[in-house]
Amino acid sequence: MGFKSLVDRDGSGTVTIDKQHLKLDGLVAEDGSIKEAEAHVQRVGEGSYLVRFPEGGEVQSLNELVGRA
Repeated sequence: MGFKSLVDRDGSGTVTIDKQHLKLDGLVAEDGSIKEAEAHVQRVGEGSYLVRFPEGGEVQSLNELVGRA
């Protein structure tokens, strides 16, 4: 995965996620369209952000995520 550009979208910074990665998490429909989903974005350090698509509306702790990786 290469670098992505941060762009302004209506006053918020936006970065895209490759479709192939979204597909791995079930976020691409059979027709190839991107499914709408709630995303949780957390700043974890200088210049570092974590994006999660919580299942059932619950955001897992970072410790739980690291344990599954």
